Amino acid sequence: MSSAPRLIQSYDGAVEAIQTEIDRSQAGDWVRLSVWILEPGETSEAVLAGLQAAAERGATVEVSVDGTNASLVQRLWERTVTLLPRVRKIAAEVENFTCVERDKPDHSKYAIFRRTEGPTVAVWGGINMGDRFRPWRDFVVRLEGSLADEVAEKIQGEGEPFVYPPKPETLTLVANVPTHDQFEILPAFEALMSDPEVTRLRFAMAYLDRTGVEKVLRLALDRGVRVEFMLPKLANVYQDSNLMALETLLGEENFHAVGCPHMLHAKVALAYGKEGLKSVFFGSANLKRYSLLYLGEVNAFVTEPDLAKSLEDAVNALYAESEPIPGPVKYWRLKAVVEEKLG
Repeated sequence: MSSAPRLIQSYDGAVEAIQTEIDRSQAGDWVRLSVWILEPGETSEAVLAGLQAAAERGATVEVSVDGTNASLVQRLWERTVTLLPRVRKIAAEVENFTCVERDKPDHSKYAIFRRTEGPTVAVWGGINMGDRFRPWRDFVVRLEGSLADEVAEKIQGEGEPFVYPPKPETLTLVANVPTHDQFEILPAFEALMSDPEVTRLRFAMAYLDRTGVEKVLRLALDRGVRVEFMLPKLANVYQDSNLMALETLLGEENFHAVGCPHMLHAKVALAYGKEGLKSVFFGSANLKRYSLLYLGEVNAFVTEPDLAKSLEDAVNALYAESEPIPGPVKYWRLKAVVEEKLG
């Protein structure tokens, strides 16, 4: 019997969940780790060592890292490095170990474990790999069984097409899969913002730009929906473009913004109706042009009651630590425009 979906609220907890499944992987199993950024550090080195050992036991291991200019620009911006050369070296030396250097930008983050014996497991959400991310506020979900199989199918462009409204008491997967010319993230946001039963939205979002405002948030605000929006008070990147986008909304009666004192990297939207929480839209996609229109992303509408409640509680706890963002905001406009263009 498959276990219920489980929310993991820390980087170390996410790495532990992934490492546990890696250590269980045996000959005949298929393992795929996909991240946007793979940086040096104790945790990432341990995961790579575990993946190498799994391949040496006979599991088929794929490590997929974005190899496009999109992630290169972000690394240059943040002055960080990638472990991609190390992954290439392991792949050249170890049978059953493959380095997938993606040539279409893919921002989704997941680890999939398909077993010859036992249910499929997926650890999926918004967390990258590298010790730098340990203190960030971010979430992943551990799925087992049919829901994990659905994630595995969706990332390969083989899942069921997205349909709104989401099915009750489950997860409804939504994905951009550039290799299959599939882009569902923006239509999913549009459907959620236009749902006449949604009366309030509460976001926890790492990054926002003017495309996210005009193509997503504006749909809800123009209907009179209350929009509560949490951003990091000081983001690791795109701080000025975050503030430039906020500037277009601050002062509107139904829009309320707060700044999280921690580096918030989560991407969550809580949707409320007259009777309370209706669904949670969660995953890897930011409210930015690239996430909406170009990048590979994996999200889900969560209507499974326990997981939806866990996500709601986690977001509300961050809101309790946050402070309102009053206008006017100060930012460097030229830098904001460059960030918006490149990010």
